[in-house]
Amino acid sequence: MELILQVKLLMFFQIMNERDILGSQLVREKNELSLLYEKLNILQHTLHEGEAQYGQRLEDIRLLKLEIGRDR
Repeated sequence: MELILQVKLLMFFQIMNERDILGSQLVREKNELSLLYEKLNILQHTLHEGEAQYGQRLEDIRLLKLEIGRDR
């Protein structure tokens, strides 16, 4: 009877240890995911700014072409 109790207790501690390890992994992965979302948001913001500046440069080129056409 005591041997069964010891085996069950050992199994219990092994399961608790595995639970703690999995919990730690989950926290690390959640933190990593959070950082990835933050990087994604920064990249999206940078992309939108770049697209806006590109559009402005295209407009600048269009206006300069018009100005050159008038000067000829």
